Order: sequence, then C-alpha cells, then structure tokens
Amino acid sequence: MQTSQSQSEAAIRRALLDSNARPYTRQRIEDSFEAIDATLAIAEPFQKGAAIDIGCGAGYDTFALVRHFKQVCGVDADQKAVREAQRIARLAQVSNIEFVMASIDHWVPADRYDFALCNLMSHNVASRVKLIESIVQMMKREGAAVYSDECEGYAPMEIHRAILSKDKRALVARLHQLLFGFVGGTGFRFFIAGSARPIFERLGCEVSLERRSLWNGIATTDFLVVRNPQALTSQSSILSAQDSDYAPLAGDFSELRARFVDVIEKRPNSGLTAGAREDLKRQARESSNRFAPFLLHLAMADLVLSQIWPVNSRGRFLTRVGNRLEASAARLPGPLERICLCALRVAGIGSPEKEFSWDAVSELDREFIEIARRRAGLENGIED
Repeated sequence: MQTSQSQSEAAIRRALLDSNARPYTRQRIEDSFEAIDATLAIAEPFQKGAAIDIGCGAGYDTFALVRHFKQVCGVDADQKAVREAQRIARLAQVSNIEFVMASIDHWVPADRYDFALCNLMSHNVASRVKLIESIVQMMKREGAAVYSDECEGYAPMEIHRAILSKDKRALVARLHQLLFGFVGGTGFRFFIAGSARPIFERLGCEVSLERRSLWNGIATTDFLVVRNPQALTSQSSILSAQDSDYAPLAGDFSELRARFVDVIEKRPNSGLTAGAREDLKRQARESSNRFAPFLLHLAMADLVLSQIWPVNSRGRFLTRVGNRLEASAARLPGPLERICLCALRVAGIGSPEKEFSWDAVSELDREFIEIARRRAGLENGIED
C-alpha cells in the first residue's frame, strides 16, 4: 500500500510539470504534500476509507490526500479549477481520485466520508450555516473534519500588505471582503473568530481542537478539528437560525453591522465629508465595542472606492459580476485590459476606485494597528 501511494505521489508531481498547470497550482499542491501529514495527525483517529476536499480548487489539497485514503473526492464550483484538477489526475493516472464541479450548498454525495477537509473556502458560499450542515451530513458516524475560516483580522492583514506594496487591486479586493463581512453580504467576506464552533456543536458534533492565528492581536484564521459522534440525518437542521452565517450573531458585532449599514446607506455619491470621516475615527478610538476599530476601514473604503454597494442586493450582484469581468480582463494583453476596465467603469459595475492618497490610507492603517495592539495588551510596534 505504501509503495502504491508513493508511486501515486511521484506520478502527480510529474503530471504537474507535464500538464502546464499554473505556477500557483503547482506550488499549492507541492506545499500540501509537505503539510498534509501534520494536518491529519492532529485529526486522528479516523478510518482511512474515503475523504472529501470541499472547495478543492485545482486539487490544492486533494492530491495530497491520495496517499492516506483509499478513495478521495474533491468538489468545487469553479469549472476552470476543476477541469485543471481533472487534467492533472488523468495525466498522473491516479485511479482513486475524482473531481466534481458543484456548489457544495446544493450537491448531495452518494456516500458519506470518513474525513472531510474544508480549508479557508467558507467565505465563498452563500450561507456558512448551510455549508457546515452539508459537511456534517457528509460525515460518517465517528468521522472527522478539519475546518478553517478567514476571520476578522485577515482582510486588515492583507490590506496592510497591499498598502506596503501599493497594490491597488489587492487593496480594493480586501476592502470589499471587509465590507461584505460587516454588512452581511453573500460575497467574498470574513467571519468572526470562534463563531463556527457553536454551529458544529448545535448539529451534535464535538470540537476536539480549536486553534487561532493572530496578527497584531487580531484573529486572522480559525482552525477546528471536529468529530461526528453520530451521522446527522437530512432532517437535522439549524437553518431556522436568524442569520445565514451565524448561530447566534454576537451582539457587539450586530451593533457594528448596523453602524456600517447606516453609514453606507446615507453616504452621498461624492463620498463622506471630512467631518464624517473624523467622526468614524473618533468612534474607532473611543467606543468600547471590540469591533469599533474596524470603522477606520470604513473610512478607508470611503477614500478608495467611489461607490460602496454591498448593502443592497443590486450592489452585491453588480459587485460579483464586475469582479468576475475584471478577473477575465486581467488575462488580456495590456491595452485590451485597460479598454475593458474602462468600459466597466463607464457601465457602472465592477470595483470602482478613485484617486486617493496612499499617505492618507497608510495613516488609517497605522492607527487601526495601534488601537488593535493596545486593546490586545501588546507593546508598540507593527507586525507585518
């Protein structure tokens, strides 16, 4: 068995070169081969029969699972990524792996799994509660799952790095992630640290391990190892939860959500006044609400984005469409890309940004980090 697994891994590595896979795909799969043993070790014990990789992309973690399980399935809604994974699997002639193109919210597998992996993909689904229900329903009795979320500190960390490198596209993307997270949008967003655990527990699971990564005292990722004492029936559900992502929604977060929505809905097309931005900065410094410092990012979004749409359904739809069209335009030659992006701006969709001062944005970023570190009891300084 071990020899067969080693041969499969060698075949996959060769296929990565022969398939003309994207550099990012090759690197992610190679990294997973190095990291998967440690991930599985902390999740044991579980049977080594069947495993599923939820939100697998181009098989980033799926291929590394092959050497540990008799059968492996990867599922993702991205057609291009799934086709890339299937091409690599065909070239490697790996028989115990399959890739399915489907939305995890609606896909019903034929079998249950001994092990489920859901690695930092929850921010892409319409309902995190439904995602977690689906994961639990896929697990066999006494099965195990490794689950991770991007939390409230992830977007600020990436915003800080985008500012350091003056990467406007990354800055815009991460500002949208933060805005969607706060206003409750169904697009690219974040989740409050510690909020996945109660959902699993309400579904009858046991969380045997919970780890949290921090950046300047703020949670960036949550990592959970979950066990399923008994198979969840299809009738078991907590979709009656008030919020599609939380069960329950924390009161202090709900308070800041209302503040975000109020500011965005009342924001004029010309943007906030200097006085309104100063008011946000004052609240970020003085409010006892633990999420108040994030109001500085709302002030930052006002400086960078000409329109802030995530509050209403039209805005969410136009942002999603625009982001996809922008991603397609980025693959075109330079002049064509500029023409396409200009057309998106004229049409009023996409991620419209305006001219802004990097110094002003950097000042808000520094103040956010200073407040966050002070509230966490950390010494002065910045963790990049």
